[in-house]
Amino acid sequence: MTPRTSSSPPALFCPECGARHDADAHFCEACGHALHAPEEPTAAAPAAPAPGPQGGGPPWTAIIIGAAVVLAAGAIALVLLLGGDDKPAEQEPTATYATQVAALLAPMNEANAALTQDLLSLDRGDDPDDALTSVRAAQRVARTAVDDLALLTTPADGTELEALIARALARERTFLTAAGAALTKPTTAAAADLGPTAAAARDAWRDTQIDGAGGRIAGVDRLAVWTRAEVSDAAARAKRAAEAKAKAEAEAKAKAEAEAKAKAEAQARQQQQTSVSCGGFEGIYEVFAVGVSCDVALSAAAFQVSGQGSSGGYTCRIVDRQADGLTSYTCSRGDGTQVNFSAYVG
Repeated sequence: MTPRTSSSPPALFCPECGARHDADAHFCEACGHALHAPEEPTAAAPAAPAPGPQGGGPPWTAIIIGAAVVLAAGAIALVLLLGGDDKPAEQEPTATYATQVAALLAPMNEANAALTQDLLSLDRGDDPDDALTSVRAAQRVARTAVDDLALLTTPADGTELEALIARALARERTFLTAAGAALTKPTTAAAADLGPTAAAARDAWRDTQIDGAGGRIAGVDRLAVWTRAEVSDAAARAKRAAEAKAKAEAEAKAKAEAEAKAKAEAQARQQQQTSVSCGGFEGIYEVFAVGVSCDVALSAAAFQVSGQGSSGGYTCRIVDRQADGLTSYTCSRGDGTQVNFSAYVG
C-alpha cells in the first residue's frame, strides 16, 4: 500500500480586495465579496441501477422508489390543479356567513325567551310593567341586530340568507310594536293585531332555516286575553265612574238646595225677631219694618196703597184679605229686608 502524503489546501485570494483565505472559504472576511463564482446548474447524472440481491437480477428497489416518486408528484400536481393556489383551504363562504348571523341573532333569541316568560305569567288585572319592559328590551335588541346585519360582509351566495334575516327582523319589530300598543293602550283592535303579527314573525324566522333563530315567541294568546279584559274592565270602570259622578252631582245639588233653604229660613227668623212696629196713617195700619227704617217702610206702604212716596225697590204681594176689605201685604227686596202692613182697600 502506498502511503498518503499530507499537503495543505491551496490558498484562495479575494478578487475584490486581495485578502488571503483558505480554499474552503466562501466569502471574504475583509470586504464580504464572494470568493467563488456561482456555478451553472447541471443536470444530475442518472443514478446507476443498484445490483439485485444476487448482483444480476432486476433493480426492484429502484423501480419501487421511482414509482413512489412518480405517484407523489402526480398527487401534488392534482392538488395544485384542483386547489388553484397554495393558500390554505377556507371554510365555505355561506357556512361562515350563516355562523356569523347565528351569533348575531343570539341576543334576539334570548330577548324573545324573556318576553315569552313574562307574557305567559300575565293574568287579568295584572300590572303590565314587566311585560312592557321585556317588549322594549326586545325592540332595542332587534334594532341592534338590524344595524349589525348591515355591517356583515355578505358573500355572493349569501344574499338570499341576508334577505330572509332582514325580513324576519322586520316582522319581529312589527310584532313587538303590536305587543307594546296592546300593553300601553289596550283596545280591541290592538288585541286583534297580536296573533297575525306574531305568526308572521314566527314564519319568517322559520324560513331562515337557522336553528333556533328568533327564539320562542309564545304567550301571545294570553296577552290578547289580557288586552280584551282591560278594554272590558275599562268600559265598566268608565260606566261606574260616570254613575258615581252623576250621583255626586245630584247629592251636591240637593245639599246646596237644602243649605239655601236653611239660610232663607234663618234669615226669615232673624227678620221676624228684628221686626219694628212703625204704626200707621191715612187708612194704613200696623206697618212693620224688618231690617229697614220706619221712614222707608211707611213710604213703601204709601206707594203701594195710594201711589204716593217711593217704592224703595220693594215688591209687594197680598198675603190675606178679609171680608171688610182689610188686606195684609208683605213687601220684599233683594237685600232680604221686608215691609209688612195692612190697609183697607175698596
